[in-house]
Amino acid sequence: MGETAETVDWTVMLTTNFPTIALIATLAFGVFMIVRFLAGTLESMGGVAGKLGTWLRSRRAINKAESDDMRKRISYLDGQVRALRYRDECYFAYMMTDADWHHDFELVARAKGWAPDIKQHISFLEFRDNWMRQRGLEKEFVLWT
Repeated sequence: MGETAETVDWTVMLTTNFPTIALIATLAFGVFMIVRFLAGTLESMGGVAGKLGTWLRSRRAINKAESDDMRKRISYLDGQVRALRYRDECYFAYMMTDADWHHDFELVARAKGWAPDIKQHISFLEFRDNWMRQRGLEKEFVLWT
């Protein structure tokens, strides 16, 4: 029964002093975060903090060299994506122009009686729609709008 009395005492103390306990915990956490940030970013602060600063710097998610490397990679990938987008836009524009030319040629050929016995030409957009539906990629149409 002694444990129950102690539990009740702790419960009473926590509930009656909750604002004070919450304030102390918040302040302690805030000081820890500020010291951690300063020790991790400012080398001079890391030296002042001593072993704590050294430990906090070693605990950083990434160091400056890793950050610089990631920036270079992102820049490179950005250029690659931009080039691929331009290539894709160029291919798409060419295909649309080519589809129009074939359609016009087919109309002229039929008007002049040159109707060859081949499958009817379909536009690129019709081909794309069918191709994507056959592969279950209907939701990817958003990329084309």
